[in-house]
This record gives sequence, structure tokens and C-alpha cells, in this order.
Amino acid sequence: MSWKPCCCPGPAKRVLMWNANKQFVPVDDGGAQARDFFRFNMGLRTDDFTEFSGNIHDYQLVIWGAATSNPSWWASITNNSWHGRLVISAENLTEFPESVAYVNGLQGTTGIGILGDTLDDPRPPCFYSGPVLPDPLTQGFGVLLYHRTSQTVGGTSLALVRPISGIVPWIARNKPAGSNRDFVVAADIDWYVYRPTCDSWPFPENHEFLRNLVTVPI
Repeated sequence: MSWKPCCCPGPAKRVLMWNANKQFVPVDDGGAQARDFFRFNMGLRTDDFTEFSGNIHDYQLVIWGAATSNPSWWASITNNSWHGRLVISAENLTEFPESVAYVNGLQGTTGIGILGDTLDDPRPPCFYSGPVLPDPLTQGFGVLLYHRTSQTVGGTSLALVRPISGIVPWIARNKPAGSNRDFVVAADIDWYVYRPTCDSWPFPENHEFLRNLVTVPI
């Protein structure tokens, strides 16, 4: 059974764009364009950290980028009491070493680590098209655009998206046995954060990934 914008009984679940507990990202708009896609294209209640209800169980999907420290709701993740999909993004090692180190340190919970490297410095082009591998989360598109990335290791899905310069993925997925949580770890934040110095974002392929993050069952 897939998630829908509205279901009965009870209130519809929400999306949380968690733009706190993160390393400073100069061009970060808090994922506003991704938030607008959820709100206006999918009809989903979507909050950022200033609108957070205070209860992580109100949310079915959490997207959190350039993560650097545990948020207030982290215990509900580690004790497996939250049911949902958590997407954590780090970044390339050159510019974001704090985020790479922190997200890599979560491997015991997420099952996915960060190699800690920097690939595909886009000058030019501004974005690269990373080829996707077969998975329910990558259905409907063949590439996902990114800016500059590290690489991931681990995940029961060996890879969701690869960089153009290698076969080691920059996005991976893992749902631990017996877990209520589906973890997706990305080694680049630019798949959902707008870069005003680059082409317009979001791209159709990245839209489809956002849609799948909501509609594909845990």
C-alpha cells in the first residue's frame, strides 16, 4: 500500500524538510523548491524545521541535508519507533568535511557510510547526470542530476545512483531487517537544493525521485 496525500482514518502524514543540525551551505535555500513540489504537485503538507510539529511521528518522509549533529527527534530513529523513510545527504569532502564525518558516523544505524572523497567538480558543466540502477525508488527515470559528490558504501540496494566517474554509488538505500525505517543516504545535497549559479532546478528526473520517495512503500 503506497502513501497518498490523504488517507482515512486519521490525518494525512506530512513531509519534513529538516534544514537544521547541518553544516552551513552558502547556496542552501532549505530545499524550498523541493518543498514546493511536495506541496503544489503532490498536495502534501510539507514543513521545514521552523514549522516542525514537535512530533516526528507526524511525518512519513524526512529529508535532511548536510547533516552534522543529532536532531531532537533522533532517539525515535535509533530505537526504531518511527515508521517512515529518512533521506540523509552529506556532501563532497573538500567543502563539507564535518558533514561527511558525521553522516559516515551514522553507519551503525543507517547501514550506509560515506567514503569521504570529492568527485566530478562541475566546471563546466554545472550538473552531471548520474545513471540510476534498478530499484523501486528509481522507477520512471534514468539519471539523477548532481553537482559534486562523495561516494557511499553499503546498503542492501547496492546502489541507487552512480557518479559518471565511477561505479561506487553516491546514493544508496538500506532497510535493516525488522526495521520500520527505510534509510536513503546521498553523498551530495544538490539533488534537491537549488544552485542559483547553475541551471534551473529542479529537473524532471529529480522530481520523479522526490515523488518516489513518497509513493514507494517502506
